[in-house]
Amino acid sequence: MNKFYIPLFAVLFLAQTLAAQTDTEPPHLQCTDMVNVNLTLPCVTVVWANDLVDSLHDNAPGSIELGIRKRCTGTGFPEGRTHIQYNVNEMGLNHVEVWAKDAAGNTALCTVRLLVGNLAQNCDPSVSVSVNHPTGAGISGVGFALSGYNCVGDTIPFPNLASTITTGGTGYWGTFGQLLEPGYTSLLTPSKTTNPLNGVTTADLAAIQRHILGLEPFDAPWKIIAADANLDGKVTLQDVVLLQKLLLGHILKMPHGKSWRFFPKNYVFPNPNNPLQPPLPGAIATPNTADPAPNWFDFTGVKIGDVNASADPGL
Repeated sequence: MNKFYIPLFAVLFLAQTLAAQTDTEPPHLQCTDMVNVNLTLPCVTVVWANDLVDSLHDNAPGSIELGIRKRCTGTGFPEGRTHIQYNVNEMGLNHVEVWAKDAAGNTALCTVRLLVGNLAQNCDPSVSVSVNHPTGAGISGVGFALSGYNCVGDTIPFPNLASTITTGGTGYWGTFGQLLEPGYTSLLTPSKTTNPLNGVTTADLAAIQRHILGLEPFDAPWKIIAADANLDGKVTLQDVVLLQKLLLGHILKMPHGKSWRFFPKNYVFPNPNNPLQPPLPGAIATPNTADPAPNWFDFTGVKIGDVNASADPGL
């Protein structure tokens, strides 16, 4: 009588495969609620998934894989990511997702609060904002609003630096600290509403009329932007009429309340001959990514109604 032998490793493999096919229970994963990590020179730190786990086990045999990501920077199991890095611009409270996946593909998730600090106090985050006219002159008195949210519906936590940002005489503002929060979709919006008559003269009105009639079209995108006094996305006689009312004192400010218009310095006009279409972006948007938020923001500012750059950027 012939005997049929099945190698032991084949039996074990078959048993594990069958178990994986019937296993629908996720691993048991428990994480540490709060962890403090310290930045060391060159002001970075690495956080490993297994250092944030208090307990981990599964109901079925087989290996359990760990993954990690910064909260709100992706969905599903973070394949191949066993550690993440933080730098000086991410100091403060952060949230980390730790994932576990068993042999059957079942996953579990826990969230850890991560407080990034610098015990030696030799790492100083910094942020800078600059606003300049297309001619290069710095624009002072520009204020900023900051808004943002993350994937779980939280808004940017306060207090933050937004309420204190006002550019100085050279069009620059900077400080040690953070501005945008990592893990948030953020929007930094400049504004300046003072002195709407600054730089607006009858010479500007005449130049806008010549442009409209095609007698002397503007030779730079910023001049077209400045000529759109009512911000409707085109240059027409309505803009001339509005600026006339301002010059004659019939109105004391623009109906929209703005005296300057801003857009990101690195913005590329799809059509320089018609820079108002598509609509001009009036802010710098920072998407929610795994990378630290940027710490330098450059804007270009244009005085509404001033097409010959006669406005004083300090007023």
